[in-house]
Amino acid sequence: MTKKTSPHYSALMFSALIGVLATVGCAHVEANYPKNEGPKKWASNFEGPQCDFKGLVFKVREKSDTLEVRNMIDSLRKKMAEGAGQAQTDATFEQAQKGYELTVAMREDRSHVFYRGSLTLTEKMEVVLQPGCLLLTIQTENGIETIRDSGILFPKHRNRNDFQDSGIGTVSIDLGYNRLLPGDENRLQIRSRLFGKILSVAVDSEKLTVKKKMAAVADSTK
Repeated sequence: MTKKTSPHYSALMFSALIGVLATVGCAHVEANYPKNEGPKKWASNFEGPQCDFKGLVFKVREKSDTLEVRNMIDSLRKKMAEGAGQAQTDATFEQAQKGYELTVAMREDRSHVFYRGSLTLTEKMEVVLQPGCLLLTIQTENGIETIRDSGILFPKHRNRNDFQDSGIGTVSIDLGYNRLLPGDENRLQIRSRLFGKILSVAVDSEKLTVKKKMAAVADSTK
């Protein structure tokens, strides 16, 4: 048996695959969620275009890592197949991708790329989003274009595979969705048919509704 097809080689490839899956897409990274501090730390170093709209804040990273990661996985899969054979490679990928189904589905969506972002609710409210509610202005190789999002994915912070997708239909988000406080950030992924540098992001007010929630009033008769 050659070095490449040895169990040690397969273990190394498996570890490499897990490492890639754990750092891209919607994977949960424990270091981003310090105990007793909540998920608001997720985007503490977040930089990119921002849009403020009726008490909520959208942020979007300028660049997408979708194509880079997709090429990395394709290259890893090819190398594994050359060393261990296609059957063993398929089995390794099937095992490694368990629990990362959303991340895998995003990577395999060859018609789109995904931009990481966040949505912050500054007070108690419910946000109702229709498909295409965000307008993205993108610098592409062919010039500057403004398009609608092809869907916004809102993962649950404590379950990478539990999510809502506005690309499928209207979604509703409030502070309880991820057990947040006002000012904390819901992480999200914005699906786009164009790849490039995000220059600005805006909200289509006809496709997004903000419903303020009133605090409960104590019964003075008790």
